[in-house]
Amino acid sequence: RSAGWSTVGTITLDSAEAQKGPALLQLPSGRVLAYVAVADQVDAYFSDDDGATWEAYSHRVLDVAVGNSDIRQIKAEYSGGEVLLLVQWNTGGGAESCAQYASDDLGGRFTQIVSDWATDTSENPEALDIVPLDGEFLVVYHDGDAGTPKYYARRIASAYTNITNATAKEIAAGAGSAFVPGCTAWRDDSGIVYSYCHTTGTSRDLTPRRSDDGGDTWSDFSETAFFSG
Repeated sequence: RSAGWSTVGTITLDSAEAQKGPALLQLPSGRVLAYVAVADQVDAYFSDDDGATWEAYSHRVLDVAVGNSDIRQIKAEYSGGEVLLLVQWNTGGGAESCAQYASDDLGGRFTQIVSDWATDTSENPEALDIVPLDGEFLVVYHDGDAGTPKYYARRIASAYTNITNATAKEIAAGAGSAFVPGCTAWRDDSGIVYSYCHTTGTSRDLTPRRSDDGGDTWSDFSETAFFSG
C-alpha cells in the first residue's frame, strides 16, 4: 500500500541515465546525499531541506571508474568521519561483482580500494547493504556464485580497509536461481544488528536474522519466515 507515501522532491540529473539502484546517505549535519550512476561513473547530489530541493554536489566522484557501464546498485554509508561506497556492476558474462570506494571528505570524492570483488574472492556479490558500527562498517550481501548460495556479512574497521580481506560470516541460506536475491540490514539503539534476507522457501519468503556481536554470529527469530504467501 502507498497511501502514506508522497513525493517530497525531484532530482533533475545533469546526465540522463537509466537508474537501477541509486543510493541515499544522510550525513551527521543532516545533509542528504544522493549517488546516481553515469555510465561507469557516479555523480552526487545534495539536499539540505530533507529532499525537497537538490543541487549538484560532485560529478564523477570516483577516482577510478568501475569495470563497465552496467551499474546495478550503489550503496553508501557514513561512519567515523568516512563514507564507504559500494558499486555493484555486471561483468558482462551474467555475473555480478562490486567495487569498493572510500571518502574522507564527506562523500565528495572517492578513492578506489577494491576494483573487482568477484575476482579477488571468487564470490558473486549482490544485493548489498551497509550498517555503520561506531566508526566501522558491516557489509551484508548475497553470494550467488557459491555452490550453495548464501548471505554473508563482512566487517571492516575503516572505509579504506580492503573488504575482500575481511572474514565472511554466514547469515542465512541464499536465493536459488529461480529467485531474485534481496537483503537489508540495520542496527537498533541497543546495538543489535538485524537482517532480512530473501530466501528459497517460496517466492515471497523473507528470513529475519539477528546478531548481538556486530555481525560475527547470527541467529534466527522465533519464526524462520515471517512473511510468506
